[in-house]
Amino acid sequence: AIESPTWALLLAQSCRAKGFGVGILDCGAERLSAEESVKRIVEVNPRLVCFVMYGQNPNSGTASMVGAERLGKLLKEEHPEYVICFVGSHVSALPKEVLALSCVDTILLNEGVYALHNLLRTDFSDLSLGKVKGIGYKKDGMPVLNQSERVVPQERMDIDLPGYAWDLLPYREKPFDLYRAHFWHAGFNHDFRTPFAAIYTSLGCVFKCDFCMINIVNRMDNADGVSAGNSSGMRFWSPEFILGELEKLALMGVETIRISDEMFFLNKRFFEPLMRGIVDRGLKLRMWAYSRVDTVQPQYLDLFKQAGIGWLALGVEAGNQFVRKEISK
Repeated sequence: AIESPTWALLLAQSCRAKGFGVGILDCGAERLSAEESVKRIVEVNPRLVCFVMYGQNPNSGTASMVGAERLGKLLKEEHPEYVICFVGSHVSALPKEVLALSCVDTILLNEGVYALHNLLRTDFSDLSLGKVKGIGYKKDGMPVLNQSERVVPQERMDIDLPGYAWDLLPYREKPFDLYRAHFWHAGFNHDFRTPFAAIYTSLGCVFKCDFCMINIVNRMDNADGVSAGNSSGMRFWSPEFILGELEKLALMGVETIRISDEMFFLNKRFFEPLMRGIVDRGLKLRMWAYSRVDTVQPQYLDLFKQAGIGWLALGVEAGNQFVRKEISK
């Protein structure tokens, strides 16, 4: 499977809405080497090169750091004039360690939406960087973490995170043909694997499981020892807004879609009108979503199936209560 870069798409669209010019280079989807990637970056000649290290598997933000550091070092060696910024779940968890990398000039703390807007409004000088909320930077070679910036609040979700920059994704012959679903998601039919896209309808999770890092991108406290469990919270786009994004995907030929929310099957105030809207608009989609065993509401399963959700991925933890207590589940 090759998934569309969800957070790069969200950040790109958010920046475009504020009047900034944005491009997306998806090295994974295009199968680019580090050398090829550097060449493509130089052709665009950007003011800021932002490495977006997120992934739908919790560990992906950390795993992607290996390639990001390699590419960042090569870019910095060949073009030291470019300002390199890192953002992602690993960055939020270990900001000082990431900022200590030789190729990294700045980092965005938490999800980085407002911090990125703030950063792009500066000239990247030390004097201006010191005033930017939500970032880390180097001063005389030493890492500095500025005052935290807020995450996008519930009432601003449709406004400050206004969808996905789908049109910026690379493709070979038609949109989304470089992205493909898992074989099982396509009903074991290769014809349904592509085109494929992933989408959030909400961000974060209301639970505070100590072992899970999902909520680390909500972090607004830079102190050492702050875990994802200290930053729980869930925000939703309006059902009408998400229906609009699904219709865009359908018009581009996408039927196979992953709903990446950590807790999609939780708040009926949001999921019920969305599911009914999909049915009412006649969208023919092939989808799956995450849920938690103790939040599944059986009376809505038929509606989910009608809307095209054929699978629910359930987190099945230990059956032993002592183990669950020890891991703060």
